[in-house]
Amino acid sequence: MSTTPNLGIALLAESQSSKCVTVNNALDALDGAVTDVFVQAMADANQTPSTANAMAHAVIQCTGALTADRNLVLPNTKKIYVIHNLTTGGHNVVAKTASASATVTVAAGAQQVYCDGANNFYAVA
Repeated sequence: MSTTPNLGIALLAESQSSKCVTVNNALDALDGAVTDVFVQAMADANQTPSTANAMAHAVIQCTGALTADRNLVLPNTKKIYVIHNLTTGGHNVVAKTASASATVTVAAGAQQVYCDGANNFYAVA
């Protein structure tokens, strides 16, 4: 089945019989991608959420006790995230992609981040 290029939401097939099911599932997936929250335990190490979790959630809450700044490695797809640094220890969460030359440092609190498919940039500085 074909999917959208960035969020991976299922597309209708021309000869599909249960189109309303696919459309409803796609709307639910889109709703989650712009509203849902995923909690990423940082475990005092760099973390890479699964692509499915990153794409299906608008907000990533980072938790745990950090002893140093840690990377949150996001998928190389276009997406807007809210990264919420709820970690303790006074360190930053650095949002990046695996191939990133541009990163976003998130201190305690929340920051909007835009990923252009290769790099992360502040959506609101």
